[in-house]
Amino acid sequence: MALYYAKRGALVVAVEPLPNDYETMMKNLGLNLDLKPRIVPINATVAGEDDFMDVEYSGRIDGNASAYTTSRFIGFTAGIRSTKSTTFIKPP
Repeated sequence: MALYYAKRGALVVAVEPLPNDYETMMKNLGLNLDLKPRIVPINATVAGEDDFMDVEYSGRIDGNASAYTTSRFIGFTAGIRSTKSTTFIKPP
């Protein structure tokens, strides 16, 4: 999504909480150097506080992760840095 919107001229804040998925995003940005200046990558999850929270995920790069415990997640739990959106996006 970040590349799609950056290609159309947007400045994109790309939030990816899972370390492996973030690493994949950074490799992808390295393959798209013309768009990289338009994308601000953030390795955190957005939450109500600047802290850490447990996130469950499957271990695949499929966009399927949650801070809410459910029976559908069979895999891993990681303590992920959480941040308020106002920490990295300052309102006008």
